[in-house]
Amino acid sequence: MSEESSPHSEDASQANSAEEKSPPRKNPAKKVTIILTIIMLLLISWYVMSDRWAPYSSRGAVDGYITQLAPRVDGNVVDIMVADGQHVVAGQPLFQIDPRPYEIAVSEAESQLKSALQTNSSSVANISASQANVVSAESRLENTRITSQRTFVLVDRGALSRQQGDDARADLRDAEANLSSARAQLRSNIEALGPKGMDNPDVKRAQAQLENAQLNLNYATVRAPTDGVVTNLKLGEGRYAASTQPAMTFIDVRGNWVSADLRENQLGHINQGDSADILFDSIPGKVFKGRVQSIAWGIDAARPTANGLMQSQPEQDWFEPARRMPVRIELDESEMPWPEAARVGGRVNVVVYAGGGKHPIGWLSAGLIRLSSWVSYLY
Repeated sequence: MSEESSPHSEDASQANSAEEKSPPRKNPAKKVTIILTIIMLLLISWYVMSDRWAPYSSRGAVDGYITQLAPRVDGNVVDIMVADGQHVVAGQPLFQIDPRPYEIAVSEAESQLKSALQTNSSSVANISASQANVVSAESRLENTRITSQRTFVLVDRGALSRQQGDDARADLRDAEANLSSARAQLRSNIEALGPKGMDNPDVKRAQAQLENAQLNLNYATVRAPTDGVVTNLKLGEGRYAASTQPAMTFIDVRGNWVSADLRENQLGHINQGDSADILFDSIPGKVFKGRVQSIAWGIDAARPTANGLMQSQPEQDWFEPARRMPVRIELDESEMPWPEAARVGGRVNVVVYAGGGKHPIGWLSAGLIRLSSWVSYLY
């Protein structure tokens, strides 16, 4: 029996010695864990560094000068001279309020002035014409001032040329000169009445009433304040338009910009003039160049008050997210004009390059925004 069992014992001893000599097997999960940890650390590092030196926001929007046009006089709308989406120029008629009540008021005011001047030898017609010239000159000066102020702002931002700014100043001086000339002519005609006419309170009262009636008649035609586009047109003929209620939406197309909401902890290295890449959802596959024009100095914190004192806001979250500040970015139109497809309110993706972006983080961010521009064809 001992001789038969000896071969088995020898095989067992040889197997045990082979197991002792073979190296222990490595655990593959450990290697995977190390790789995933390294990747996670790299992603966190990239997130922190890019957030500081090349902050990105998908919460940008196209912004612009939007005006709710309201008439200065009341009445029924009898004519609409524009269509929805139509481009108009400054001073172009937009819609007409029934002028008949105001024409009657002018006629009554002229009759009252004629009655007040019946004892004078001066021509009522000349004074009425001079008064109308003054009203027309005042209205033109007002429109020219509004247009010039917007032109000056756009020239300072580089959206318009300095020549256009000089032209706007010349137009403003011409309008002021025309008003001065019209007033001088009116004074001359009134002075022709003699001291009695100038000192007569009835004449002055009638003159003021006539001027007001002519001004209201001029306001019955609502005109475009600047070059722009009529949008969301819902005004119809026959509607009663009140002087304090908006009747038409108007967008000044001469100067648009992008408003990007960035978190407070992304603003640490951003300064005015920093370059930016802009991706409009309406124009996939194309990246536009821009620059930071300004950073908002504050937002509404929406703190409630009671009895004149601010209330304490209860904590509901463990980690309250950082608030977002609007950053105004203007397109560099020297390289590429403002795209017509980028409409006010459209969604925009923005990357701002702190310090000019001449660093690896800026280069990688520029590549990612271009990759995103290609992917934007799909969503």
